[in-house]
Amino acid sequence: MTGSKRVFSRSGMSLASVAALLALAACGGGGGGGGGGFPFVGVAPPPPAPAPPAAQKLEVKVVDGVLRNANVFLDKNNNGLLDSGEPSGRTDTAGKVTLEIDAADAGKYPVVALVGTDAVDAELGPVKTAYVLKAPADKPGLVSPLTTLVHYLGTGAGATSAEAEANLRAQLGLGGSLFDDYTANGDLLSATTAATLVAFSQAISRTLADSIGTADISGGTISVGDISLETQRMLLDKLTSVRNLVNQEFSRASCAGGVGTKPCQDLMAGQSTYYATNAQENQLRPANIGVAVGLTKLAAGPSVGAGEAIAATGILDWFTISDSNNWSRRLLVSTVAENTPVDGLTHFRDQRERSVAGTVTHWASGGDPARVGDLHWNGRSWLACADSKNTTTVRDAAGRNISDYCDGLSVSRSRRIDVDISGQKLADVVNRIKSSPYTSNGPYGSRYANWGPQASAAAISADLGSATFPAGSRLRLQGSMDLATAIAYDVRDNAKVQLYPADIAQGGDSTRGSVACAANPLPATARVATLETLIQRSPGVPCVFGVGTLDGDNGSFQSGPKNEWWGATSVDLGTVGGAPLGTAATITGYYTGNYLMRASFAGGGSNAVTFLQCQQRVINGSPRNCIAVGTGSYKIETLGDARVLSFSPVGDFALFIDYERVFIERGGEVSFGYKSKAVGKQQLRLNLAASNALFAAYAAKGATGLTPIAP
Repeated sequence: MTGSKRVFSRSGMSLASVAALLALAACGGGGGGGGGGFPFVGVAPPPPAPAPPAAQKLEVKVVDGVLRNANVFLDKNNNGLLDSGEPSGRTDTAGKVTLEIDAADAGKYPVVALVGTDAVDAELGPVKTAYVLKAPADKPGLVSPLTTLVHYLGTGAGATSAEAEANLRAQLGLGGSLFDDYTANGDLLSATTAATLVAFSQAISRTLADSIGTADISGGTISVGDISLETQRMLLDKLTSVRNLVNQEFSRASCAGGVGTKPCQDLMAGQSTYYATNAQENQLRPANIGVAVGLTKLAAGPSVGAGEAIAATGILDWFTISDSNNWSRRLLVSTVAENTPVDGLTHFRDQRERSVAGTVTHWASGGDPARVGDLHWNGRSWLACADSKNTTTVRDAAGRNISDYCDGLSVSRSRRIDVDISGQKLADVVNRIKSSPYTSNGPYGSRYANWGPQASAAAISADLGSATFPAGSRLRLQGSMDLATAIAYDVRDNAKVQLYPADIAQGGDSTRGSVACAANPLPATARVATLETLIQRSPGVPCVFGVGTLDGDNGSFQSGPKNEWWGATSVDLGTVGGAPLGTAATITGYYTGNYLMRASFAGGGSNAVTFLQCQQRVINGSPRNCIAVGTGSYKIETLGDARVLSFSPVGDFALFIDYERVFIERGGEVSFGYKSKAVGKQQLRLNLAASNALFAAYAAKGATGLTPIAP
């Protein structure tokens, strides 16, 4: 049965890297912070003017493990540096410090902790590589690696700290609040996650240390603080890697005794090095750090588009072109009428097009034209995106708004900054976009290296020549995060649940006699009409076979002594891993490296569920040799004219899959459904003027159907 839908070691830096860091730290702490050990400080300030008496005390605790001698301050100008006049102090042995602040400043500015090489981690000892931690302005009491992510996601997307915390907690699979002190409440999973975040960020920083002082594309130079910020953005972009490491069975066993134990230290040391140096995991490199830093600096500037007159608009969300007959693009477009606010809302349409071998296809939603009919529950009815409205609130002066895509399919917050690229060369801007180290849709998006022309930077420059963007062209830098996603399902026939007859679902041991499930050939499957039938036919009793053999061009491969088929007696929840199936010509083993996640039901009036982790047979992908990895329960609720079966809790395995499985009974059929997980995104987009200039340039070179867009 198949579904539809798609370590920690504070190891030192090289002497050259340390020298580069310390050169920036020579001016000391500034603002009452004290001496060396951390380079995230400003230029030596003049003697501070006498401060008025403090009106309020702010108690702060700093943890990775509990951190002593961290330099903590209220960042009143939001520059990440400790400047004159900013209240500061050093943490004690309990990781605590009390800052004296003006009452008017309470809840207005983030708290920053500079964890230098003169700081000490209560579990791990002296810090070997400096790093920075932050807490949102409205949650300043605890500063940790987890609150640091909350701060960066919230500020990037224009979201509240509560919204950012909820989004990240779901992404990381953590049950407790990210503002809780895990060093005090014994939350080992949160402690391990926090330690992993620091280990990964330190490892990335070490690979980029030689870039300190070099130029970025904004016209400035790269500082240690810039690198620290980009490492946090990369962690947000690849949270699945952190989550997957922390939740692997081996990782949990290694860190069961605590983050400071040698097995856990060894694990994180190896994994952080791998993460930092593997191009599929960490795309921040000396070759593109100047682009990443420069774009971030430009995104901190004023919005060029603020206050513009209402007009027809288009935003290029994604574009690829490999040759004149093969390209794809997605734009969000609005007419003047759609951009005219009604009750505080404007409207937009999703316009998707692609050319395959010169044949152009148009559709309105989903990654593929075949999925345009997917239905979702918006709280009132089941509807397709083609039948629904996309709305946004009017952006405020800071570029923030809330977007409702497909009337409830996905609701998100975002913050947008427009950068004027009028007069700049098309090739230069395209190559900068392609150099961005981030992805279009957070952990599940496409890398910007795959955006635009599928060619080298030199070839792009040669193709586009000296052509420049016209007046009014904008590069849009947008941070966004999902607030809510809806239950949905694929309406196509291949998404309908089909089961074997009841006698096949009884399983049995074919090595001890004849059993129905071992029939060859097996009887045909049939569609299921009710959720109750699905439950009854999925009791989790395998069909046991003897040792199996697969003969291929590369040899003969055996299943091993255990060869159990679970496909007829359990339901599909998703696949962990991307290993392909094979043929006789390609196989090199009996199983793929993937895990198939499945569930079986207790039945008999019980709503108990057993979650299973199975091997995948390489030839036909069938689930084999499942083991129980957790238990939970199911519930069935009525949503409109449908009944929906969902699981709770879904188990740790679900952390590795980018959606939650549900089953939809509607119209006398049961379908595989899904609920996409919330993510955070860091997006680069072009406005209509810039987009049409790019399309025109490639159309002039013969690109079939790549016409300008007129909303």
